[in-house]
Amino acid sequence: MSEQERKVRLVIRITHTVDMNDSNGWTPQLSFIKTSILTPEKAKNIAAILNRLEAFRASKLGNTQGVLWIINATDTYDLDRITSQFGLDELKNLPEVLNPVTEISLNNLN
Repeated sequence: MSEQERKVRLVIRITHTVDMNDSNGWTPQLSFIKTSILTPEKAKNIAAILNRLEAFRASKLGNTQGVLWIINATDTYDLDRITSQFGLDELKNLPEVLNPVTEISLNNLN
């Protein structure tokens, strides 16, 4: 399969804890998910950006099919400083959150 035919799925999941508890002590979380289909070249550029994050801010897990980064950000603006480097128009309007836990994955589709 040629490099041009290959595709990679980008998934960004932002999880935010809602400030309330139910009667059993569980704390609800609100998640926002955005997906995109990328070329391998664009995916490599995004991976390079994520690999440059400081170790105390991000954890990286991977296998032969994909890679997952778990990122701790202080707020939407902190997260936007990372995702704005991706060059994707669909990531310009991130949801407003404080202390989000963000999962960014790149997975081979072929």
